[in-house]
Amino acid sequence: MKLHKLVFILFLSVFALSATAQTANELKRKKEAIQREIEQLQKNLNKTANGKKLTLQQINGINAQIRLRQDKIGTINSEIKNLDNQISQNTNTVHTLQGQLGDLKKEYAG
Repeated sequence: MKLHKLVFILFLSVFALSATAQTANELKRKKEAIQREIEQLQKNLNKTANGKKLTLQQINGINAQIRLRQDKIGTINSEIKNLDNQISQNTNTVHTLQGQLGDLKKEYAG
């Protein structure tokens, strides 16, 4: 009877060690799988961060383009004002010259 108990205890011990080893292997595989997922998530986060950096760079580039275009519009508006002033001056000059021409015609006619 002692022998049966001893064999039974030995059998349970081997079975328990086997179950523990299997559980340890499963845990190891699960841990490795989790680590792979963590690494994959980190890669995705890095891509997202790079994507955000690109997006921020793109936004900054677009903002720079907007500022440059606003400067260009301001310059064009200044040119338009200058041209308007020149047109006004030329119009005044034309009116003055037309008046002088009329006076000269009167002098020669008279």
